[in-house]
Amino acid sequence: MSQKLTSPLIKAAINGSRTKLDSTKIPTSKEEILAEAKLSVIAGAQQIHFHVRDKNGRETLDGKFVAEQLSLLRQHLLNIPIGISTGDWIEPNFELRKKLINGWTTFPDFVSVNFGEDNCEQIIKMLLDKAVSIEAGISKVADAKKLINSGLLKYCFRILIEPQEHTISGALENVSAIEKVILPVISRQEILLHGLNGTCWALIEKAFERNYSTRVGFEDTLYIDETTKAESNAALIKKTLSFKK
Repeated sequence: MSQKLTSPLIKAAINGSRTKLDSTKIPTSKEEILAEAKLSVIAGAQQIHFHVRDKNGRETLDGKFVAEQLSLLRQHLLNIPIGISTGDWIEPNFELRKKLINGWTTFPDFVSVNFGEDNCEQIIKMLLDKAVSIEAGISKVADAKKLINSGLLKYCFRILIEPQEHTISGALENVSAIEKVILPVISRQEILLHGLNGTCWALIEKAFERNYSTRVGFEDTLYIDETTKAESNAALIKKTLSFKK
């Protein structure tokens, strides 16, 4: 499904790679994923991103679980775009990862593909052939240059600027460097900026300042403030909305 951009927006990233060891609130079953997605939308999220889980709660690209969980969410979240991850850590064997993705019979509205990963161009071309929209993840300047040089930029409906630095100052410095490369060739409407753990809230605030889309959820942070773990993705969405002017 081709995505229509309505920027800036807030996307909920409800689980990521985290497990129950990180927080008992992390949704890892289909029922938990559905419940967290529904509550996130009620709280104000306009899109959902999640990592598909198998029957044991582990991340997977297996088409059986992709179809099961996408179909379940779509029954309850009408007109809400839903995306999943294709991260190479989910299935490190590239040939097997391709086989799994080629086996999908139910497709997400969009997928995130990280340009810091090997073979990302092949994954994008595979998914474009299946009419799946692509959001390209870039965490450093080299990723941005790789995306531009690949010729695939025009096929990506969104660019995720997602610095991995642990400090706010380091993350903001990296964002500025990426912007110098990417802003001359795309519009601000195509950018989603988000942080991770200690940089999450600072980069959400920066995203609103710069009229970028943003995202929040347990994938990006477990904490509603410096010391308190969040009870739900919905609580994180509500706090994010408080930054919106």
